[in-house]
Amino acid sequence: MRMWVKHLSTLPRKLIRPCLVKIQRTPLYRAAFGHKRRGMEIQEAAEVDLDQVRRTFDLEVKTPSSDDHDVVNLVAKKGEKVLGFAQLVRHSEANTLDNGYYLFSLNVRLLYRGLGIGRDLAQQVVTRAKREGATELSVITNEDNRTALGLFLELGFHMKRIASFGKEGKQNPSLQERRKVILAKSLVD
Repeated sequence: MRMWVKHLSTLPRKLIRPCLVKIQRTPLYRAAFGHKRRGMEIQEAAEVDLDQVRRTFDLEVKTPSSDDHDVVNLVAKKGEKVLGFAQLVRHSEANTLDNGYYLFSLNVRLLYRGLGIGRDLAQQVVTRAKREGATELSVITNEDNRTALGLFLELGFHMKRIASFGKEGKQNPSLQERRKVILAKSLVD
């Protein structure tokens, strides 16, 4: 198996990614690679974890200061290796459109997708927001991100609205310009 993974890195990413995504959606993949998540823990990220998150997922994640209570960074780790990352972000300004609690930056390493790590991270954010007294948790994703939409709908989120953040009429919009879907989950029992 390790030999296959080593050769995988020599193929172009544009060729590998679609094939791997299809394979990762199968029960056979989960059965064959479920052991990769054994020993995984979800915890608040330390600075060394955030450095790994920045490199692995190419994210601009700031280290929260000791008095910043608006962001909680969570990582899924196996030993010292970060397998996934998610944020709980609190917007407290009542006069803004995006006030409330948000799940942000849900990411899982490519070879660990399809194993439930993203679900576990998202569920941890839901649990934490609920424990803090949030009545609703929102998430924003791309309209065409079927994997994320499927996960959030399974976790009980519902479509709230669709927003277009980019320039209209473009043939090939960039990632930032694709239409976004805002989903929300009620945290009230």
